[in-house]
Order: sequence, then structure tokens, then C-alpha cells
Amino acid sequence: MMLKKQTVWLLTMLSLVVVLSVYYITAEPTNNNNLANVDVSKEEKADSKKSD
Repeated sequence: MMLKKQTVWLLTMLSLVVVLSVYYITAEPTNNNNLANVDVSKEEKADSKKSD
């Protein structure tokens, strides 16, 4: 039995979506404390001083 290319493509994409969804749901949450902490209020004050 020959499957159409469109059917194979659809099944491939659906399988990929299912695999990625399962991985996303079951993956342990990561700790994102490595991100830079920026104090926006200091930046706003600095910007307002420059414009004066």
C-alpha cells in the first residue's frame, strides 16, 4: 500500500508535535536565576537626567 506524500508529511509533523509536547510537559523546570537583574527605575532616572 502506497501512502501519499502529503499523508506521510502530516503524520511526521503530528508525531513531532506530540513528542515535543510530551517532553515539554515532563521536563523538569529549569532555574533561570542566571538571568541579569536590571533595576528599571535607575535606568529611567539616568535617562531623564540626560534629557534635561
